[in-house]
Amino acid sequence: MTEKPRSGKTSRRPTLKSIAERTGLAITTVSKALRGDGNFSEETVKRIHQVAEEIGYRPDRSGVGLRTGRTYVIMVAFNQSEDISDFERQIVSGVATALRGTRYELSLNVTFPGADEVETLRSIAEFRRADGIIFADTLPEDPRVRLLQELKFPFVTHGRTNLAVPHAYYDFDNERFTYLAAQRLASKGRKNVAIASRDVGLTYFEFAMAGLRRAARETGVQFGCLEPVPGITPYAGAIHEAVLRAVEAGKLPDGIISSSDIGTLAMVDALMSAGVEVGRDVDIVSRKTSSILDFCRPRVDTISEDLAEAGEIMARLLIRRIEGEAAQNLQLIGEPFADWEL
Repeated sequence: MTEKPRSGKTSRRPTLKSIAERTGLAITTVSKALRGDGNFSEETVKRIHQVAEEIGYRPDRSGVGLRTGRTYVIMVAFNQSEDISDFERQIVSGVATALRGTRYELSLNVTFPGADEVETLRSIAEFRRADGIIFADTLPEDPRVRLLQELKFPFVTHGRTNLAVPHAYYDFDNERFTYLAAQRLASKGRKNVAIASRDVGLTYFEFAMAGLRRAARETGVQFGCLEPVPGITPYAGAIHEAVLRAVEAGKLPDGIISSSDIGTLAMVDALMSAGVEVGRDVDIVSRKTSSILDFCRPRVDTISEDLAEAGEIMARLLIRRIEGEAAQNLQLIGEPFADWEL
């Protein structure tokens, strides 16, 4: 005996027709308004988007891709690293905020240690898995930038390069960050200032050292690097050990510039363990990208960078690049904000 199919309504994916029926508007009107085309009143567009959100409408991206040649996907690509997990989170949060209410969706691509990041980006670009890419940790002669320029694929970097051909980027002014930090330490009477970093080839380091050199010329302080101990991961552990070794060897600088919230906490812990008093024996100026240092004792001077805002800016720059705007018009540098009275 054959069982009859059960009666009842089947769930249907919301369509343009569904929105049109609810709003009483033509399907073509709904379609154009959702694409941002047409000359409709703000009230009409708002109503269409509201209904689309209420019923859970999502465009058929395969169909959109066939018509426009676009995926309406923005890819954020990162290296997998325990050291920058909060950096990733805030950048992604900012990108997601900027894409809210647009046709674009966010996708993440993580490159694990040992993988070829250049080939990963080549695959994304050549197979059109996204309309554009955002990535960080730029190098002076970054091969990822060269590749995407050759492929004429839209991208935005967090950080600058030294390449002659212009590309879209957003960067924090690391030269001014270290300049302000060193000036602050000099004003407190510190004579031997070091940045907690080592040269790993990133463009960031070049700008950071340039700011430190400029402050040294103006104030007369000695400057150098407090290098994280090689072979120790994550970064917080490496800089913690570096501080302990510097204290033991009698080579601890009296002023330290830190580029990492978590690195600053590790340094403060190491100093306290070694009997060194922050504010008396040594002063620290730290980059601040979260609220974590607001709950640190003893307090340290901070210079703020808004990573979520950086993510929003890069997403907006990338959309403009995808739409054909020239790369040289899409270059912004974020201003450091000293959290003390200048």
